[in-house]
Amino acid sequence: MKEKIKALKKAILDSEKIYLFPHVNPDGDAMGASVALYLALRKLGKKPEIILEENSPANFKFLDKDYSRMDYDSIESADLSIAIDNGDPNRFPERKELFFKAAVTACLDHHRTSKDIFDISIIVPSAAATGELVYELIKELEVELDVEIAEAIYTAILTDTGCFCYSNVTSHIHGIAAELMEVGARNNYVYRMVYETQPLYKVKLRSMAAESIELFADGKCAICHVKKRWLDELGAQKGDTDGIIEIARSVAGVKLAAFLREEDDEQIKVSMRVSDEGNVAQIAEKYGGGGHKKAAGFTLMLPLNEAMELVKKELVTCL
Repeated sequence: MKEKIKALKKAILDSEKIYLFPHVNPDGDAMGASVALYLALRKLGKKPEIILEENSPANFKFLDKDYSRMDYDSIESADLSIAIDNGDPNRFPERKELFFKAAVTACLDHHRTSKDIFDISIIVPSAAATGELVYELIKELEVELDVEIAEAIYTAILTDTGCFCYSNVTSHIHGIAAELMEVGARNNYVYRMVYETQPLYKVKLRSMAAESIELFADGKCAICHVKKRWLDELGAQKGDTDGIIEIARSVAGVKLAAFLREEDDEQIKVSMRVSDEGNVAQIAEKYGGGGHKKAAGFTLMLPLNEAMELVKKELVTCL
């Protein structure tokens, strides 16, 4: 990894316009890693941009202080494009053309199923979060951490480790978190902004999803969903469903959980999580998706009821 980070450092130092491409419906890791790197690049005198396809999720707006933009059709090509928290251009489909217009392309990601198709690919499945890789890159760039950068990285790590509860947590990641707090990152502030500053519609959406929970396989599996019309009625965005799967996974006795979000009548986004043993990445890969052994997802072109039955059958195979 060190040699690849040095290669990305050189590409950054040789570039002026650097565009960052987090995946669609960016989560805390994607947004935190992007904002942290954006701020570091500005300190180096570069001209970075965070390119999105949709507005930042409400609970991450405290990070994105008008740093992102969505007018990608009117933006000139970059010297360097970096995919953040994803290694598949299909994870930013509307921005893919702009991404590949850059002279150099790179990837910073920690998903095992990411594709090594870039000029510089830093894909480290053992990393707890992409924010961890951005931290290492910023150190290599010799950019001094400040409170804003530290809180962005802390957000990335906090959210992708389940508040330091997942099995991907290591002593190394705790060491990084400690350094971020020494710089001034306010752990209680970040937690409150991410998890305890929810608009009422999002609370209602989570309640509706909780009502949909169904247990099967003797209570070892749980599945829940959100319908598109619920999002429309509440005025919610796709990103507002982030974290809903943890409601199902938290039910006593549940080892595997799935969450289905209806995109339209016959397009369903599936997310899966494992509490203990099991490999949901193999299910995701089977249907063209990706992720980690214990957290993965894919898309199905089926009506919601049919998609639910298919996912239920697949989850049982992981027990």
